[in-house]
Amino acid sequence: MSQKKSKLPWVLGGIAAFMLLCCGGIVGGGFLLFQKGMQTAQLQAPFATEVMTKMSDSNYEFESVADYFDASIFSGNQLDQLKVAMTAYGEKLGKFKSVGSASGFNSSYDNGITTNRYIFNTYFEKAEGALTIGVRDQNGINKIVEFSIDSSALK
Repeated sequence: MSQKKSKLPWVLGGIAAFMLLCCGGIVGGGFLLFQKGMQTAQLQAPFATEVMTKMSDSNYEFESVADYFDASIFSGNQLDQLKVAMTAYGEKLGKFKSVGSASGFNSSYDNGITTNRYIFNTYFEKAEGALTIGVRDQNGINKIVEFSIDSSALK
């Protein structure tokens, strides 16, 4: 009389292989998307540097960089808040030095418009900060829809 071999190891092995393939694909795909986003962020670093340099050279006067901003920033009290913030940037952070590496990004696509949000390590004369800049591509022209600097010097 022969003993029946259990199918349990084969079933468990099949389930484990399936899970490995699924999870590996998700992790691998996520890694590739992250890498693509970080490459895009590095392409935007020169734009962020250009805006910050112009802003700093004008002693953080909004009018010097107004052309970089999307018209949506001029609605409500956003513009007034941005001008107040820019005055604080000049007083508490000092002259802009450089935009460093990207520490984060987010991308959204709505009705044919792509908006990318980047966070860059940013260096100033008196302190460091995290520059958050939201950029919308409008017919090949970058327009800023979000702008802020987070630094312990501003608190």
